[in-house]
Formats: sequence, structure tokens, C-alpha cells
Amino acid sequence: MIQMCLKFPTTVQVLLTMAMYLERTALSYPLRLTVEYLATVCKDIGLHRKDSRDNLKLSSVELEHQSRIFWCAFLLDQKIALQFGVKPILNGEEVDVDEPGSNDLSDLADSTPHLSKPETPMSIMLMRSLVAISQFIGPILRLDPKSLDTEHQMNQIEQQLDYLEGNFPGNLLKWESFAPLDPALLDAAILAMAIRLSLFRFFTDATLKPDFRARCLLRCLEVAKGTVYLLRRTMKFPDWEHNFRQRQCGLTYQHIFKVSTIFLLAAAIFPKPVEIESELCTCVGVLQIAASTRPSVVQNLHTLDKLSEILKQKPATGWGGSYNSPRTTMPPQIGDNIAGCLSSMPPPPPPFFFFF
Repeated sequence: MIQMCLKFPTTVQVLLTMAMYLERTALSYPLRLTVEYLATVCKDIGLHRKDSRDNLKLSSVELEHQSRIFWCAFLLDQKIALQFGVKPILNGEEVDVDEPGSNDLSDLADSTPHLSKPETPMSIMLMRSLVAISQFIGPILRLDPKSLDTEHQMNQIEQQLDYLEGNFPGNLLKWESFAPLDPALLDAAILAMAIRLSLFRFFTDATLKPDFRARCLLRCLEVAKGTVYLLRRTMKFPDWEHNFRQRQCGLTYQHIFKVSTIFLLAAAIFPKPVEIESELCTCVGVLQIAASTRPSVVQNLHTLDKLSEILKQKPATGWGGSYNSPRTTMPPQIGDNIAGCLSSMPPPPPPFFFFF
């Protein structure tokens, strides 16, 4: 029975189609349940292991088909884990499947005979990049901030993410580029930013050392400014507002919301706000654009207003409106006195821990 399910993974295909549809809707919890079921089925029938199909005599086309199905399911499982802060069902260390495009590219590559090997399509290259960075989500979520070697582990992960992001196709994460960014590609770029933000989430824990929290906050602020940079590139794309609403998933909106909280905290903590006004305008303005089709985004905007009140800042939604700034600056160098600011500030309000 399992062999038949492997040869014709119809159940997986149906669940994958449902999950991909739900990812573009505002139904986050049905999406989570569907993806969890999808990932469990993939494990149960052995779709995550090459050796489970050794006796099936599959063609290269069938092997490629199964590989893409699995990696799509894997990406969804990792994104859900990141979005909800839960353990991924599919552990990257247990996976032994050829990366996308390893067996057959006849459906994507030019069919004209070539003397040399045809170039790998950008869609496959992007999928490989997303698979590579998403395999760090599980290890990041398992980090213990009180462990003695946590910072060393974080530095190692950050270095590997730097390398992988530098190899994204189409210069997607090249920070010197100011070319318009297709909203269809923004999801991929935001996933990379969301993974980095989760790596440095520990600044919200008031039980940790101020110096460590300060370093984490600085890294989060850098990620926040990088996110604004991507959003402003997207704003240069034709009819970007319509395309943005149609193309983004819940994780993207959640990340923009988290980034907005980072800017609000920076405005409250630093004696002189680090030029965050225009960045916050961009984030809030983008959320306001999405609010008409996303009830969860409306709730996020209300939460930002409440957080602004707690931090004695003007209402966050008042920052929107002039969000379409022409460009963004990259994170500035901030003085070492941030550790003193963190040590003297009160712990964040209890609901704030949920954001990260």
C-alpha cells in the first residue's frame, strides 16, 4: 500500500494544492492543520527518503515530480513552523531527497538540442535557495538562549545565511540594487528576513544579559531596515499595490508587523531615534494597503497602536500615508551605550513576547 502511495502520491498532491491555496488566504489555522497533515503523510509514506522508492523503477521525470512535490511540502512545513513558533514536522537532517531540478528539467528548459548543458531555470534556482535557508528554521527554533555556546551557534548560522543569501538568483538579496522588485518574489526575500529575525529574537527576554540583548536588538534593527529596503524596491514595480495584495502570504504580513514593533521599540529606547520615522511609515503604510483584504492585518494595526500607547509614542497608524519614500538607508552604526539603555528599561509588556 505504501509503495503504491509512493508511486502515485495523489493524497500528497491534493493536500499540497489545498495548502498552497490556503497560504494565499486569511485562513491561517486551516492552513496550519493542512500543512501538518501534509508533512505527516510525506513522512509516513517515505517521500522524504530516496531509499524508500528504490524498488519502484521510477523514470527520471517521475523522480523529479516527486522531488518537487516533497520540497514544496517541506517549504510549507518550515514556513508554518516559523510563523507559529512550533517545531517543524519534517527535520532537514532526516531528509535524503535530490534537490529540485536534479533529475529532469524538460518541462522548464528549452527543448532545442544543446551542445552544452542548458542553464538551470531561475524558478528551480530560487527553490533550491529557499530549501537551503529554510533548513535552518528548526535549529534556530531549538536554540536555548541560556546555553553557553548559543552566541557561537548564532554566529555560525548567520555566516551560513550570509553565504546562501548572496547566492540567491537574480540578485534578489543584493543590497546595492535599487531595481524594482516583483511582488511575486517578495515572499522569497521576506522568508530570508523572517529567518534572520527569529535568530535574534532573544532581545525580548529580560532575564538575559543586557549586552547579549543589545546585540540581538541591533541585529533585529538591521533586519528591519533590510526589510524596508525590499518593500521600497517592491513599490517601484508597476501596479505594485494590487500585485502585493494578491501575491503575499500570512508570514510576509506577520514579518512586516514584527518589523514595525522593532522600529517602535527603537524609537522608545534610543535617546535619539535612529532615523526610524520613514521606515515605520513604510511598514505601516504597506500594512494599511493589505488591511482591506486581511482581517489579521487590521488586528496587527490595532496592536501596533496599543504598543505605541504603552511605549508613549504617537499612534502607529498615524505613521502611515507618506510611506512611499524613494529609497532607504542601510542600518547605521549605533553606539555601544545601547546596552545601558536596555539594562535600564523595564521588561516588555507580557503580550510582546508572543510577537517573536
